[in-house]
Amino acid sequence: MFKRFAIACFVLCAFVLPARAAVGEKAPPLAGKALDGSSVDLAKLEGKAVIVYLWNTQCAACVKDLQTLRDFYHQYEDRGLAVVALAEDPLKLKYAVQEAEGAVDYPVVMAAEAKRNGFAAPEKFPLVYIMAKDGTVRGIYPALPAGDALPKAVFR
Repeated sequence: MFKRFAIACFVLCAFVLPARAAVGEKAPPLAGKALDGSSVDLAKLEGKAVIVYLWNTQCAACVKDLQTLRDFYHQYEDRGLAVVALAEDPLKLKYAVQEAEGAVDYPVVMAAEAKRNGFAAPEKFPLVYIMAKDGTVRGIYPALPAGDALPKAVFR
């Protein structure tokens, strides 16, 4: 009986819990409404370099990074850059996410409200995924690369 239960739990978790993407693999799915009402679908951003920034409001470095990402986005959007901030906060903290979203002009999506979200919540925030223009994961970083390292990570 226990063996059947264990197998059922394993199979269920394999299909329900998002898996972490690996460098060189196709980016996980992400689709939903941003807080500003716009639609976000990572699959439709193929042809652009994409940064998906996983964050929460209780991470002070994350909130600072949102503005750094805004500036980086404006500097490189003409080169085909897209940025999506994926907020991993519980829905009760949505107001704080909306307040932070006011400081940026790229989409901020609540992970819990996304129609499709293949990005697993990290153990520690932030977690930064950088996708190449062909839709594959180029890099996964435990922090936003600083200085010249960021454009090199995105456009190498």
